[in-house]
Amino acid sequence: MALIETESARQSLKNDAKKHSFSKWKKKMIVKTSGVGFLTGLPGGPVGLTIEALDLAYLLAMAGRACYGVGYIENKDVDFDNDIPIILGIWAGALSATPTIAIGKIGVKVAGKMAISGIAPIVGKVAGKLVAKSAFKSGGKMAGKIIAIASTKLVTKLTAKVGLKFIPLIGGLAGAGINWYIIDEMMESARVYYRNDYVTFNDNIAKDIVT
Repeated sequence: MALIETESARQSLKNDAKKHSFSKWKKKMIVKTSGVGFLTGLPGGPVGLTIEALDLAYLLAMAGRACYGVGYIENKDVDFDNDIPIILGIWAGALSATPTIAIGKIGVKVAGKMAISGIAPIVGKVAGKLVAKSAFKSGGKMAGKIIAIASTKLVTKLTAKVGLKFIPLIGGLAGAGINWYIIDEMMESARVYYRNDYVTFNDNIAKDIVT
């Protein structure tokens, strides 16, 4: 999602996002993605199904850009290596953005920088345990687990769209609606993420970490 690798491209995205409020940025992203969903689903038949891959690629790329933009709007440090897997985890229900880590829970500090390797108990405000944020780095084991869970949710949403894209016009409406739903939810998840200091693993993911 949104492999923005050059510093100039990242700066351009930052400049664009910071011209908007969150609501206006979300509206802009929704209009773009739902518009493409409508146009690619409009023909129906085999053509509509064939270009569904283009619609999906565009949706995922724009979702990444949209989420990074939320980080910039919230005046946070955007981490291009780790943020998207964590946001996807929140969107899929595998993670929860929280102001602290509760007793017995395992999580990650995402606001600011904290050098932690492995699992370590934290004293003070944090009652649970923390793992390093780098555990979510794209291509890593933890990122793979989170992306697998998010992909299951994504496939569920897209299945209905693909089935309807065979029908002219109806396919366009379905494409627009589902793209709207996905980008809206992901941006809300990004906003919650960037506004909290920690992310807590759900019990199933936490069990995978400690076993």
